[in-house]
Amino acid sequence: MRYPVFFAAALALAVAQPVLAQSAPARVSDAALACPKQDVAADLPGKLIDAMLSGATRTPEGKALFERFEAAAAQCAEKHSVPASLRGTYAAYAFDLVMRDELARRMRAAKVPVEALDEALGYGPGRPNPVIQRVEQSHVDKMTAAARKRGYDLEKAPEEVLRYVGMYVGAQSGLVEDLAALR
Repeated sequence: MRYPVFFAAALALAVAQPVLAQSAPARVSDAALACPKQDVAADLPGKLIDAMLSGATRTPEGKALFERFEAAAAQCAEKHSVPASLRGTYAAYAFDLVMRDELARRMRAAKVPVEALDEALGYGPGRPNPVIQRVEQSHVDKMTAAARKRGYDLEKAPEEVLRYVGMYVGAQSGLVEDLAALR
């Protein structure tokens, strides 16, 4: 099976995330939490994902993409008066948010039942929303079974789609952790 791709993709996303800042008593507004979806250029998350999957994050072009993202996240933080003590966590949140949304879009385009994966792992309103530090075989088994129930066979998915799934889990987990610190 090609499941190690899940693990590698989730790790790649974790390594690319901005360093999380220490938590502080101040919290950020709903407008600040919505800002990355509105202010990060629509093409940027896809370009970041492509750079991460191709290993081009250390190239001048890849570095420029991350700098564009960091500037957009910093602009949102400034516009919405995110406290300095939370700026690192906010940047991680912004990254996880736009990555998660772009990965979900790509997975849906490949007919992956994203909602079934979320349900299988416990993500969403009224669910436990776990922080998954490492994608384990049990997670893969749950996602595979949930996708199969919805008519999609993850075992037959192209490697690129499996990477999207692994990165998506990393982004979802990151969002849980980031939001806990920001709210």
